[in-house]
Amino acid sequence: MDAAQLDSLDSAVLLATNGDGGSGIDFVMHWASNKWVWVPAYALLLWWLWKQLQGRVWVAVLGIVATIAAADRISSGWLKPLTHRLRPCHVAQLLPQLHMPDPCGGQFGFVSSHAANSFGLAMCCWVLLGQRHPWLAWLFAWAAFVSYSRVYLAAHYPLDVLAGAGLGVLCGAIFGSLAKRYI
Repeated sequence: MDAAQLDSLDSAVLLATNGDGGSGIDFVMHWASNKWVWVPAYALLLWWLWKQLQGRVWVAVLGIVATIAAADRISSGWLKPLTHRLRPCHVAQLLPQLHMPDPCGGQFGFVSSHAANSFGLAMCCWVLLGQRHPWLAWLFAWAAFVSYSRVYLAAHYPLDVLAGAGLGVLCGAIFGSLAKRYI
């Protein structure tokens, strides 16, 4: 499959998954993409990590912060400016077919920082405590939900999200493993 075919397939999957689900679904997807909405959940996770790790929680927090910082820097600071792949909401020929309940956002979209950061957090937590707490696998479902919301809102193509998820998992595995050595 060449680049044009891959791009065409990516656009087709985007159009199949970016639809008008009604104002209720639009609200939920807008909510899922809003990073500030998740602050209480992050605070709860931090509290839970503190309960699990006590005095060593700072190592886990450093691992998570390093994961998100690396994933965000690589996605937004390097890959988006390097690839110059427009977000679907900036592609004129797609606009008439897109459902866009939110404003478009930045010009470039490859890779999704939302996907990289959320999957990075999930993977870092999984590496740190997943063996003792298998329920942490639910963090991957949360990351997938956040990532899908970006496609639903026409902010990213599906491959932007998949690449972001891969980047996040890689960063989470690296920094989670480093932090686990000191825990």
